[in-house]
Amino acid sequence: MIRAGVDDMQIARAVGIRVSVLFTSVFCLGPGIAGAAGVLGGPIFSAYPGLDADMLQLALIVVILGGVGSLVGAFIGSFLIGAIYTFGSTLFPDVAYFILFLPMIVVIAYRPEGLFGRSRA
Repeated sequence: MIRAGVDDMQIARAVGIRVSVLFTSVFCLGPGIAGAAGVLGGPIFSAYPGLDADMLQLALIVVILGGVGSLVGAFIGSFLIGAIYTFGSTLFPDVAYFILFLPMIVVIAYRPEGLFGRSRA
């Protein structure tokens, strides 16, 4: 029915398929399944409310370090920041955030486009 509604909406309506109701149902079913997967999978993967705020700082640092628009830079930057964050918070918990932001500050000072970003000149 979905394929018929997409291919030829007038003919699908002519044979009795309520295409607008069908499309609305399918559109609502996708986010519903995604939400159910999040609710069921969240505890398994140790997700908690506020995890997005914790990860946002790390993502910002990874993007700035690797270079905006560079997938390879983001990949390598994530490994660097992950290692620095893990060792820094384990060995020096009092200055963990300083150790985390230090590579970003150095990269911005010496290479503003990031490690793998392209210069605009």
